[in-house]
Amino acid sequence: MSSTRKYLIGRATMISLLAVLVGIWGIASYFGKGEIAPFLAIELALVVVGNRQNKKYGKGNFLKINHEGYSEGMQHNDEREARNLLNATFISARITLLFVMLCLTFACIYIQNFGNNAKLIFDIRAFAFLGVFTIIIQQWSLVITYLRFDK
Repeated sequence: MSSTRKYLIGRATMISLLAVLVGIWGIASYFGKGEIAPFLAIELALVVVGNRQNKKYGKGNFLKINHEGYSEGMQHNDEREARNLLNATFISARITLLFVMLCLTFACIYIQNFGNNAKLIFDIRAFAFLGVFTIIIQQWSLVITYLRFDK
């Protein structure tokens, strides 16, 4: 497995875990049971472990963005990898946009069908889920499309 593949899979896993933790904290705080200290400790531990793994393999911080718009640790070995990643980024952005548009369309249909009783759909839980799933879908669609192009 190439270093770009390993990096993309590790980055997607780490960002997905962080997104899930933030979503869980958002939902728990909505119900009044969201102590922030345990969630911050777990997120800090995940970031430290992820950065140490990247430094171990000669990569940079996965949260920093370089001047080309990619993560600092994303160094391409050749022009084919760079082209594949650029195509994967383009398709991943379209998949993410399609997901958000479908969610908002279903929300509008739901509101039209149920009228005043549908106001509950726009609360913190719905936006927490939408944000978490959007981030997860964007990261994993990038990984899947890159792996598809890299065959």
